[in-house]
Amino acid sequence: MSEDPKHFVAEITYRAPEQTLAPFMEAHVAHLKDGAEQRVVLAFGGKPAGGGGIVILRCLNEEAARKFMAQDPFVENGLVDVTLTAFNASFWQTI
Repeated sequence: MSEDPKHFVAEITYRAPEQTLAPFMEAHVAHLKDGAEQRVVLAFGGKPAGGGGIVILRCLNEEAARKFMAQDPFVENGLVDVTLTAFNASFWQTI
């Protein structure tokens, strides 16, 4: 029996000024888009007030979610903190 995927919210908080993150932004977005193509990332975007962003993930387990986020260029370069929260998705909209 295969394990059902779990859902996670990854909250990204900048540890560095935005101008320090700028050279890594393109690679960061590419990583998240790759995750979307793999059907791991369901949505992502910046917080309206700035200072970070949100990523909605669907992974087999927390370890897989942490591994995916650890491969983000922002994380690899120590520019952000990531808080991962699991949630039980009881409904989602198919677009």
